[in-house]
Amino acid sequence: MKILKYIIIILCIILVIVLISLAVLKGQSEQYNESVRYNEIYTNSGQENLVDPPIEINYNIGLLEDRNMFFSVENNIKKYLKAVVEKKQEDIYNFLDEEYINKFGITQENVLQNVENYSVPLEFKARKIYQMENGNSQITSYYVEGYIEQQVNGVIGQEEEYFTTLNYDSFNRTFSIMPFKYMFGNTVNHQKSNNKVDITIEEYTCYMDRVEVKMKIKNNSTVVINASQNAKLYYYEGKETTNIIEKENEQIMPNEEKEVVITFDNEVQTPKSINVLETNIPIIEDQKEKI
Repeated sequence: MKILKYIIIILCIILVIVLISLAVLKGQSEQYNESVRYNEIYTNSGQENLVDPPIEINYNIGLLEDRNMFFSVENNIKKYLKAVVEKKQEDIYNFLDEEYINKFGITQENVLQNVENYSVPLEFKARKIYQMENGNSQITSYYVEGYIEQQVNGVIGQEEEYFTTLNYDSFNRTFSIMPFKYMFGNTVNHQKSNNKVDITIEEYTCYMDRVEVKMKIKNNSTVVINASQNAKLYYYEGKETTNIIEKENEQIMPNEEKEVVITFDNEVQTPKSINVLETNIPIIEDQKEKI
């Protein structure tokens, strides 16, 4: 009997070792497959590879399911909108996020020109709230889709869509607002070249409904080129979009250098890289250690 027990124990140990080995091999295989998929997405097949694959940024975005936080976010937006209606400049300024203040040069004196213009009592309701976290940051961003109803002489008007971003600082336990669908933006000097063009990404701004990319392009070829030709945004799951909703000064003559703005459609997503004129340009942006 003792020998049988020893045999059973040894077999159990061997089984555990086999299972652990299989799990390790499976993890290595998935990592390899992800690496292959990643390089297929972010390199130019059959062309000069002008940039390395964009860096991975630790982030997570999805619908907010915590009901307590949902109502907390909603209530803070209501407080902000109440200050907007009452034109309380200092209170409005204190509500605004530092990134938004710095990007648009906002002061207490000009704050009313840089926020929504509501002057009658209103009611705000949130429909959906998207939550974005970054493991390296104390900041969580909430992208809010909702509606407002304005009241005139006690009569409630039609629903009006309302979008905003609210950031929560878990260390200081404070909320801040970024109006007008603003998510994040960055001023950069990201230069890439090939034998046809020199490209400098100067600035990109991500809103809940669009992404604006400002760049300077020098045409080194002998033909007219379009800045928006083959322009794409790549997202984290490998999804790409070519839905350009606005074009400005897109034609560039031979030997001409021009600043252009390309506006892409967006649906509350965070783009990972920009592909313009067959040149992959990664979006490298810490957004306060959160993209």
